[in-house]
Amino acid sequence: MLVLLAFPSVPPDCDEIPVEFVQWSDSQAIVAIFFSCLGFMSTFSAGAVFIRHNNTPVVKSSTRELSYLILAGMTLSHAATFPILARPTWFTCLLSRLLPGLSFAMIYASLLTKTNRIARILAGSKKRFPTRKPRFMSAAAQVGTVSPPAHSDSRAQSLIHGRDCTLGVDFEYSCVLM
Repeated sequence: MLVLLAFPSVPPDCDEIPVEFVQWSDSQAIVAIFFSCLGFMSTFSAGAVFIRHNNTPVVKSSTRELSYLILAGMTLSHAATFPILARPTWFTCLLSRLLPGLSFAMIYASLLTKTNRIARILAGSKKRFPTRKPRFMSAAAQVGTVSPPAHSDSRAQSLIHGRDCTLGVDFEYSCVLM
């Protein structure tokens, strides 16, 4: 027998609570949309400057690919305003939960990788006779370091209180950098 999972029906003695959400015409929504559009314009103008001066030494030394990932993360964070303000549906709720975390993960992972790269370059310059170039300094290696794992085989299974729990134990970032 096939059993479908569904929400239980509302008992007759319960009152339905109306869904309240922010309207697009509310002052808080207008302010949030204004700042989001301002953020879009500043992000796109910074991206245009990066694209226009793509082959200059200043842009090359700032790790172009990671800078583009930061700009993409900033664009996603500004775009997250709209699903948060929209009428609640399953799709807008999904986007309002997904976009802020994804955007800030993109930004912080790229910043951490850029900072680590600079620290490794400076640590290598303190040696009198560098014997070899530091590993994983190419742009492709750094973008690969920032990107999420392609598979979930590296997840560890654990038994906690009699339940199977999947613990997110990804050591890729630290292992690649060692």
